[in-house]
Amino acid sequence: MQRRYDAGAFRPASMHGLLTEEDIPYRRVSARVVYTVGGIERRADVRLLTPKGKRADQMPVIWYDPADPARVTGFGPGATLPFFGLSAVMALLAYCWST
Repeated sequence: MQRRYDAGAFRPASMHGLLTEEDIPYRRVSARVVYTVGGIERRADVRLLTPKGKRADQMPVIWYDPADPARVTGFGPGATLPFFGLSAVMALLAYCWST
């Protein structure tokens, strides 16, 4: 029995420019949330990023601005920490390389 090896079949779909909705393990959903701040009940529509196969109400993490509780988001500091970490590493490498 003879097998044929196709290296292109093992590349991620994004390398071929064929990235589809099925290739992305997360999905964006909108959720209507009700939360209480200072005894005042507030409602907002929030965009969330949830893993496929899980319902949005199983894991909502909602962030609001204490100065303006009407500003609500589903993306907290965890979404930006990797970016800041990478930026710090790049700045440190640039500083070390320039000296």
